Parts: sequence; structure tokens; C-alpha cells
Amino acid sequence: MNNPLYFILISAFALCSCQSLKLEKVKFPLKDLDKNGLIGPEDGKVSIDYVFCIPSEKQYQDQVSQISADIKIDPNNSFFCKKKNQIACFGNTGNRTFKKTLRKLNNLDFVETIESVDWE
Repeated sequence: MNNPLYFILISAFALCSCQSLKLEKVKFPLKDLDKNGLIGPEDGKVSIDYVFCIPSEKQYQDQVSQISADIKIDPNNSFFCKKKNQIACFGNTGNRTFKKTLRKLNNLDFVETIESVDWE
């Protein structure tokens, strides 16, 4: 256990684990979501809908589409976007890959914030 390589590997793993959990662009609480992306009491669990904006150019839409086919890109909807020439993208936490999807979206330079949507 005094092997320097072992120490380097453990340190790198710890650093990667901490960084992957930091989703600073996600503006809704993730800690209460279960492994299926649901929140609430057992008899009333619900998922969280979320929205984020991207530049309207096709290259950005393609990058988002590659992350998850479940994300709906609405080129006709800029209501949620604060900047000109942006379009809204909608996702949902109600699946087992929600953490992976949010992590990848969080790492995109052109995504500024990911916020929950209350449709009421």
C-alpha cells in the first residue's frame, strides 16, 4: 500500500468523483430525487421537468440531441430564454439516466442554467 501509483490513482478517483457531483448550473435540488429521478411520498412520486436554453444554430441542437433523445428541442420556443437567438430545450428527471444527462448538459459551455419548470 506504499506504492505511489496507488496513491495517485486513489487521489485521481476522489477528485473525479467530487467534480462529477458538482452541477452548478442545475438550479433545482437533486438530493431528494430517488434513483429513478422521482421525488415525493411513495404514493405520489413525481419527476421534475426542466428547461435550458441554447444558441439556435443547428450545431448546438445536434450536441444536445447526442446527449439524450429524451430532450425536446423547441426551435419555436424562446419564451424561457433571456438572450436573443436562443431556443428552449425541455427535459425530465423521470428516468434512471437523469444524473448522467444533467451532468453532460452541465458541462456544455453554451448552457448557462438548467431550471425546473412548473407548468401550473
